[in-house]
Amino acid sequence: EAQARYDQALYQEAVELLLLRCKNGGGADFSTMVLLAKSFANHSDLKSALKWCDQAIKVNRLNAATHYLRATILQEQGANSEAIHSLKQALLMDSSFVLAEFNLGILLKHSGNLRDAQRHFKATLKLLGTYDDNDILPESEGTTASGMRVIVSSLMADTRH
Repeated sequence: EAQARYDQALYQEAVELLLLRCKNGGGADFSTMVLLAKSFANHSDLKSALKWCDQAIKVNRLNAATHYLRATILQEQGANSEAIHSLKQALLMDSSFVLAEFNLGILLKHSGNLRDAQRHFKATLKLLGTYDDNDILPESEGTTASGMRVIVSSLMADTRH
């Protein structure tokens, strides 16, 4: 039920259901923690989102998507160096994680490290080569491989100048 509320962009309702589940069940499992982190993040409560994300990572340190989620929360908070570290952790867990590679390039570009940004954008394009144009990228909430190729190509051209 909480997932359905989340899917309908009813993030506060999802949070309430999940917290009630935690209270009544005496705790939260990994998937509940992740959904709480996502729901809080989408409801702009980044402090709570980070708290639940960190708890989920403690339960399952090897889940690349959770490290990626942590990076996006940190990035929203302006903690870019911590976000870079979390993205590197995500890639350590899953070297084919397209969005982690892409976002690492973005953060490096913003920090002025254009050479490394280009390297990560090239790696992103290489990973995108394993997808068909209309494939939805994991953890992207709807971005297609072809759409991402256009974005990355544009950023690479911009980074060269």
